[in-house]
Amino acid sequence: MTAYSGDHHELVAVGGWSRSEALMAAKGRRLGLVRRAPVVEAGARGAALLAGLAAGAYASVDDFPDAVDSTAGAHSGNTAATGKRDVR
Repeated sequence: MTAYSGDHHELVAVGGWSRSEALMAAKGRRLGLVRRAPVVEAGARGAALLAGLAAGAYASVDDFPDAVDSTAGAHSGNTAATGKRDVR
């Protein structure tokens, strides 16, 4: 991996497979310390934030809500974690 991306300081696993303890252990044995992303579906969150930016819901990436505690309410439609109201 270092040959392609250069030296890394940390490796973050995202997506469904990052919930597998066995797979995380295997990745850790091969790649060193691996931590999980602080959000349940980081790829989906990123896509949604960029769509919001393109649609004008956010003026810049600086306006994106923090990912801290964004797993609270995941899959439930609860918007309390981000402080943003549900706009449909």
